[in-house]
Amino acid sequence: MKNPEQIYEVDAYADNELDPVRAIAVEKLMAEQPELRQRYDSILNLRRALREAAAQDRPSDLIQPRINRALGRVAPFVTRWAALAASFLVGLLVAAALTWVVFVPRSPALAEAIVSAHMRSLLAEQPIDVASSDRHTVKPWLARKVPQSPDVVDLSQSGFPLIGGRVDVIDGEPVATIVYGHAKHLVSLMTFAKRIKLPAVSSVAGFHMRSWTQGDLTYVAVSDIPDSELAMFENGIRHPNS
Repeated sequence: MKNPEQIYEVDAYADNELDPVRAIAVEKLMAEQPELRQRYDSILNLRRALREAAAQDRPSDLIQPRINRALGRVAPFVTRWAALAASFLVGLLVAAALTWVVFVPRSPALAEAIVSAHMRSLLAEQPIDVASSDRHTVKPWLARKVPQSPDVVDLSQSGFPLIGGRVDVIDGEPVATIVYGHAKHLVSLMTFAKRIKLPAVSSVAGFHMRSWTQGDLTYVAVSDIPDSELAMFENGIRHPNS
């Protein structure tokens, strides 16, 4: 399973943005995980290809007549150099734009931030702040932490026992998260007190996500269980009495 934080560090390593200690740690990670090494090699190959493309760029023959018309048929020597300069400038701009898109670190998208919060909980000693299988304990606890707490549905009969709850910080705002178990897996049900733009069904870094809106809240369920089972979970949350 790919770790987004490790991917970002490999990208930063390729751009020589890490301090020596962290760079050594990333080199060790790449030696242990071939997929990270492959990503690093791909970055170098793409960068090399962009540089070669910019170096080999030549003005098209179609540019010459257009420049002649625009400049009123000035001397061929001048127009040739004007075309060459224009083409070279375009090539540099394209290469720079591609380099910016590929190599400059970008802020994680909302979906990636949600998955990262779920992953951090899995790496922590306790994936929850309040441990309880009693929804009448979890809901009041969340109500004291966030402005608008969600209903806590009992899905133990459907194979999703309540584990507890926690508060995540997504996009700078506290989010109430209800945690359920399923076999040996965990399902994080994050609730946003506003409408957010996410696909109804998506996946990030091997984790499946389902998003829907009920009332004033937007729900996002994330887990590494199969999407078909996460769909059952969503149905249980949306239709608890069916």
